[in-house]
Amino acid sequence: MKRECNMRGRIAQLIITIFAGILLLLIVEGLLIIHNTPFSSAEVLASTNPDIITILHEPLRMGQTYTKTKLCGAEAFSEESEDYSADKAIDGLMDTRWSSKFYDPQWISITLCEERTINRVVLHWETAYGKYYQIHVSQDGETWYKVFSTQSGDGGEDVITFDAISARYVRMCGILRGTRWGYSLWEFEVFETGDPPVVPIPFPPVLKGSYPRWFYKELGYWTVAGSPGSERETLFSDDGMVGNPTASAFWGIWGTSPSNVFAVGSGGTILRYTGTAWSAMHSITTSHLYGVWGSSDSNVFAVGDNGTILRYNGRTWSTMNSTTTSHLYGVWGSSDSNVFAVGSGGTILHHNGNTWSTMDSMTMSHLYGVWGNSDSSVFAVGENGTILHYTGTVWSAMDSTTMSHLYGVWGDSDSSVFAVGENGTILHYIGTVWSAMDSMVIGHLYGVWGSSSADVFAVGGDGVILHYTGTWSATVSGTTSYLRGVWGSSPDIFAVGESGTLLHSDGGAWERASFGNGFSLMPYLTVAGKFITWADVATITHSLKDGYLPFPEVEWHYQGLCFSQRVFPYAADVGDSYNYISYTLKNTGTTTISDRLYLTIRPFQVRPPWMYGGLQEITSIEREGDNRFRINGNRWTLDK
Repeated sequence: MKRECNMRGRIAQLIITIFAGILLLLIVEGLLIIHNTPFSSAEVLASTNPDIITILHEPLRMGQTYTKTKLCGAEAFSEESEDYSADKAIDGLMDTRWSSKFYDPQWISITLCEERTINRVVLHWETAYGKYYQIHVSQDGETWYKVFSTQSGDGGEDVITFDAISARYVRMCGILRGTRWGYSLWEFEVFETGDPPVVPIPFPPVLKGSYPRWFYKELGYWTVAGSPGSERETLFSDDGMVGNPTASAFWGIWGTSPSNVFAVGSGGTILRYTGTAWSAMHSITTSHLYGVWGSSDSNVFAVGDNGTILRYNGRTWSTMNSTTTSHLYGVWGSSDSNVFAVGSGGTILHHNGNTWSTMDSMTMSHLYGVWGNSDSSVFAVGENGTILHYTGTVWSAMDSTTMSHLYGVWGDSDSSVFAVGENGTILHYIGTVWSAMDSMVIGHLYGVWGSSSADVFAVGGDGVILHYTGTWSATVSGTTSYLRGVWGSSPDIFAVGESGTLLHSDGGAWERASFGNGFSLMPYLTVAGKFITWADVATITHSLKDGYLPFPEVEWHYQGLCFSQRVFPYAADVGDSYNYISYTLKNTGTTTISDRLYLTIRPFQVRPPWMYGGLQEITSIEREGDNRFRINGNRWTLDK
């Protein structure tokens, strides 16, 4: 049974002390709320719901049962032969099977006899299995929703559970094979359930140990508060440690060589890679930056929110007068004196080497990407399938054949240009018309780059990286974070995205660089002059608000004191979220106790090193008024 904390009224006193590079927040007998505030506008390229908390661990499903769903048909992208047709995967026999041809990608789609509420799929793989595959569901066979994705399939029997959803069609979309053969299933089973809603359990029981546990290879657990994978994400550990998994999301990347690469992102973040490691640059802005391009390593442009344009001269970044307040999402040029920037509301700017001026785009659609082959051939892409072409004098609209939003564009000539966008859209221009290509993914694609028209990379949601060498195929990125940009200098390829993701491949496997993982907030107590950490507490309990709402709470119980720690998000408007961390220290007894609560900002991560965490340098602590601080550029607000 959960031990309840009985409230006794107290007057709070807040004391703030800074020493030795560590910010120490001190509160006496009261309540402190800290909320991590996003810098400015909502995320542009993808919308998320900030009003939820996602539990990272498989929830406990008390007494749950599954009923096998009746299946009425199956079809596949390919079949090895008539003996291995798609219907063999639903005939109920474990000695017959479906087998695809021996190339990526592939899919097999199952038709239910009627629309049902399903929440479980079981795949019985033959030797030829999927290493990187997804499960999609649909009500009409046209619009598909992803309910599961893995990049580490190992064959055998895969039991896949997901939140209950109404569907008539279910498909396995194979993106990368696990063997040199195709994909092969003995059986593809679908299950439905009518059980009550799942009640998630925030933390399983763990042993107590030293702090932080990963120093001693001990396993810890955490939940995610806010928008998972975004800059608004907060991690809350089972012992009360709170942290931001990333200090930045990265949206743009460009370089002159594999040893001179620039990445830009949230809060004005600019990083530079010199061939061995990424390091932060002084950007002189806190506006989000979405695009970066340069004509040389001493003439680099970065663009972002509210018309922000920065220029790097090889030594320092400076602000330029853009003449607009529109958000700018992409930048490209053919020389120092011919640079284009595109943005919201159809904004197109041109820099002639001295000043920026506005061009007539003939559209009000948001423009997200720009690329050109010369001064007189420039392409811009944007929402609702907008594609514009500049011929040196005017911009004109092109027929894209799609209404999907387009986020990125790149080409190697006027007769071979690629554009990527939402729902896996990839278009190819061959000099006369745009035509759709089969990407075999349904997630959004945000960036595209290539070394030639036969060596092109596209990146997008859930860590998807596609490679085109005549046909599109997926590579294992090793991450599920959204990837926003890609650039390379063959054979070196770089990709950037959410949660501080920085990937690099030199022709082999993708490797993740460690940079930008945020600091953590650690609570401590002093009771009668004794310093108390979580490892000293007699009892630690975990719960959800009202027993079922996904707002996790941790309580320490120590000698008549109840220390409650709770994390929850709040959003006044969609996309404008705050993560609140509530600390309440209460005396549950009748004896007066001398106690204090310390909240310390420390370089330890909630995530351990083997999950891209570990240590994060605290480079700056700035005070803004009585109750606001910036720590590594992130704003924190204190309320009593």
